[in-house]
Amino acid sequence: MGNAAKKIDSKNNKIQELKDLIRNSSKTTLEEKIKNLKIDLQEAEDKSLLKYDHWISNIKIKASIIQIVFRVHFFTKDAKVLCKDSLGKSNPEITHKIAHDFIQEYSNLTSGTIERGLVNSGIDLEKFDLAVHLPEKSPSYDEVNLDKELKSNKFADCWKLSFNSGDIFCVSEILISDFDALSKLKEIGATTLSVTDSGDVEFL
Repeated sequence: MGNAAKKIDSKNNKIQELKDLIRNSSKTTLEEKIKNLKIDLQEAEDKSLLKYDHWISNIKIKASIIQIVFRVHFFTKDAKVLCKDSLGKSNPEITHKIAHDFIQEYSNLTSGTIERGLVNSGIDLEKFDLAVHLPEKSPSYDEVNLDKELKSNKFADCWKLSFNSGDIFCVSEILISDFDALSKLKEIGATTLSVTDSGDVEFL
């Protein structure tokens, strides 16, 4: 195998490691936050539901060599199901705002898990200016065409987390500005996360 082919393989492997890190982080973070809820990570083969009005929580993890955008596409009714299981409250007591705040907090915790995975792979916080932005929430007024979006960005990924009778859809977008620096990192893997009874986050 020539040097060019080896570089392509190395690049593809790192991209897949990043995608796996983000997917696994999205699942393990939700499992830690809601310990008694069974959550299945599945391929998002049918994205037709997202053609209707829903909400999007968006957060960025940025470093000098890479930028990751993690998005959660969700319906309020599904956010209320998750919030109910997390807080132990009945559905009527959970307001629209509480449910949406829950998803934004989840997005923030997930980004923290992703960040820790990057740090463990060798991305130094100061050297690479690694930082996590605050999550932003917006309604999807316009029709979302994720199939078209994913085809236009080969470093994008989409999956869904299924629970009880609901789902949330997750999307990641990866922008790499320095492949050489990225290729020198050790294997990128998920970090174990634990949420304490007081709500604090511990990375193990």
